[in-house]
Amino acid sequence: MKLNDLFNQYFLDNKGRLVYYDQKTRIGYFVPSNKRFIVSILTQRISVSLVISLILSVVLRFHWIIGLGTGLLFLFISEWYFKKVVLKSLSFTPNYDYEFLSKKKISEKDYKKSLNQLILQMVLSVVFIAISYLQQSNQEEWQTILLILTGVGFLILSISRFVKLKTNFNRK
Repeated sequence: MKLNDLFNQYFLDNKGRLVYYDQKTRIGYFVPSNKRFIVSILTQRISVSLVISLILSVVLRFHWIIGLGTGLLFLFISEWYFKKVVLKSLSFTPNYDYEFLSKKKISEKDYKKSLNQLILQMVLSVVFIAISYLQQSNQEEWQTILLILTGVGFLILSISRFVKLKTNFNRK
């Protein structure tokens, strides 16, 4: 598996089904349309727990141990729920080889929708960085640095996804 595929664990198989691929166990889980939202949120559980920690620690000014503990608690609960409840309810195929998947071409409508979402993510990341910088007088220095680094991380992630989307669409 290529490094740039690590963030994209969803594929369409030859039958047009959405597949969540677990890299550690090499199992392909078939995700029905009614569970796509919960699976997409829970696959981003590390980012969500980081955001929870930052909001509690920096924005709401809880002690950093409380913020970190709450974020870790959310991470452990969401990890358990995802592995033990959500994935167990999905049909799956062991030793799933994603190389045999067809590469479905992205439609113009889906491309524009994804492009708009990525541009919005980049703009929100820049706004987050600017607000963090402008509010530095209301917070400690380490909080400002942490918030700005988080915004830069989200901006870099959005730009890399934007570049990947552009290159995949231009291959048509």
